[in-house]
Amino acid sequence: MLVIMTAVRTSAIGLPRLTVTDRLITLVPALQHFVTSRPAASLFSSVVFAPLFEEAIFRMLPLSLALVLAGLLHDKFAHHGRNLIRAVLFVVCCLIFGLAHGSVLNIFIQGVVGLVLGRLYLRHSDNQFKAYAACVMVHAMYNFTVFASANIG
Repeated sequence: MLVIMTAVRTSAIGLPRLTVTDRLITLVPALQHFVTSRPAASLFSSVVFAPLFEEAIFRMLPLSLALVLAGLLHDKFAHHGRNLIRAVLFVVCCLIFGLAHGSVLNIFIQGVVGLVLGRLYLRHSDNQFKAYAACVMVHAMYNFTVFASANIG
């Protein structure tokens, strides 16, 4: 159901507009035309480029910062204070991830996906590459599912 709701938003030729990178591409009209007029380019943008870019911006950088801040504040705050900092940054990342995908409604769609991806990142935070790669793979599979469901039939 979540995937189908996400696929409702489509570009001019019926391809899903589900990524932040789709919004950024509109800043370069020639690139936008190239991506929206070629299904393979749109698929690449949604399934490869968007997960790599979005996971770096919305997960790896802010959540790594949260982990560093929690470590720096180790002596100054009790355990609960550090967890509160992590939780606040985690929720803010999810809200921004949802809003960056479009509107307030996207907080309930991509924001929830952001919660899942953020939890996955924090679960593997002992190895930053592993955490990033796991999030990119799940994000790519999600985007592919949305892309495919929007283009079936």
